[in-house]
Amino acid sequence: MRQAFVDCMPGPTNHFGGHSYGNVASMRSAQSMATPLDGALEWLDKVAVVHRLGALQLLLPPHIRPWQHRPPVLTNLSSAFMWMANAGHFFPAADTNRERPQFVPANMALTPHRAYEHEQHRLWLQKLLPHMVMHDPVPWPDEGAANTIRLWDDTSSLYIFVYGGSSQRFPARQSEHASRAIPQMVGCKHYVVAQQHPAAIDRGVFHNDVIAFGFKNVLIYHEDAFTDPKALQVASQQKWTSNQPLHHVVVSNAQLSIDQAIQSYLFNSQVVVTSQGVTLVCPNTVATCPNSMALVQQWQDAHWIDQVVFAPLTASLMNGGGPACLRLALYLSDADYELLPEKYRYSPERHRQLEAVIREHYPRTIHTDDLQKNHLQFYNISKIIQAVF
Repeated sequence: MRQAFVDCMPGPTNHFGGHSYGNVASMRSAQSMATPLDGALEWLDKVAVVHRLGALQLLLPPHIRPWQHRPPVLTNLSSAFMWMANAGHFFPAADTNRERPQFVPANMALTPHRAYEHEQHRLWLQKLLPHMVMHDPVPWPDEGAANTIRLWDDTSSLYIFVYGGSSQRFPARQSEHASRAIPQMVGCKHYVVAQQHPAAIDRGVFHNDVIAFGFKNVLIYHEDAFTDPKALQVASQQKWTSNQPLHHVVVSNAQLSIDQAIQSYLFNSQVVVTSQGVTLVCPNTVATCPNSMALVQQWQDAHWIDQVVFAPLTASLMNGGGPACLRLALYLSDADYELLPEKYRYSPERHRQLEAVIREHYPRTIHTDDLQKNHLQFYNISKIIQAVF
């Protein structure tokens, strides 16, 4: 099984609208001056880093904004589609009892500015993998792979589906109904369902990937990530079918507080697994947090990870999106891999092409009022970029 990453290019209307209630970075940045050019170039540099590490990096164009004659209000000019971890759930055929890979688009029902993203995600992902079974979104609130962890070895996998609890301050974005229905719908072979701690949600952990992540046979999470971590440990050990031991690496409050986890976005680092080892692609904020850096060093010393690189993502982080938010991880068979169209694969030539488009068409700074006034201009820019793909 080969690991691949799908990233969606930020659009020219990328801005700080404060649309995501419960996402403290988004709320804090509301109405700040938009920087679409810097945001797109930072994204392009991040995908280049992943490519240089030896991973298969796939690129999709920005969504059209505004979409399907929707009024040009600020929420309809959102570029939040670039956080591909919320696009939905991908399942390779080997992880299910079905013969083809499957995709379940996330409905993003509790975030109105994103509730129609799945229409274009489905379109482009089907072009990427035409043989993939494309499901309809489930009818309950679902925010995609940001609330799902996949662990694996050479012969099997284990999924951890995480849903929100009864939080008081901020809404729980992922419903229990969705987290239980999705694995049953696709015929997932091995999975457990866990509840996110309501106190973490109320501190600003709006998705599970802000406080937990996993890869291969290693699950790393904060001690306050789940309501019942001991039950999760027992259930995951029971469902883990590999001969390799399953490691639970728990980060204590003494090592890193929830507030520090949110500020540094350590848990939202992107894990890249290649034949050369495991690389953690950390947001630049990790380097400014001593406690986060100490944990990264501990993980290296324990040989959970082999190396660390940093990605400056200032614009994305201002909206609460780190490296892991920006990518949808795919796990592909050799046959799947061969079917990927060449035009969606990252290359230095594609990089130069997209950089030229960004520098020509994306504003360096723009006020949110001007985004709305000039929406037809940005609509046309989006069409130009999609034509490149």
